[in-house]
Amino acid sequence: MSKKKDRGFLDELADFFSLSDPEPKALKEWMLGKVIPCFLCKRDMDIRFSKKDRPYAVCNECQMQIFIRGRKGLKKLTELAKEQDEWQ
Repeated sequence: MSKKKDRGFLDELADFFSLSDPEPKALKEWMLGKVIPCFLCKRDMDIRFSKKDRPYAVCNECQMQIFIRGRKGLKKLTELAKEQDEWQ
């Protein structure tokens, strides 16, 4: 993401969800408990956030870490988290 404007990840997530008057903390809380499949071992990876509210995922089985960057990556992550949410 560029630093042209002081927009954070959570603001971009709010735009993606098309929420009016979004609350960034609520979006982060929604995402925190979600899991996505590991592309190496196919087990669940927990979605976590760095100190700067950047999303990443960690697989407890194979110790894979994946860092999600850019607007397209963030959109794909939220879509995948929504899909996993519907399956459970």
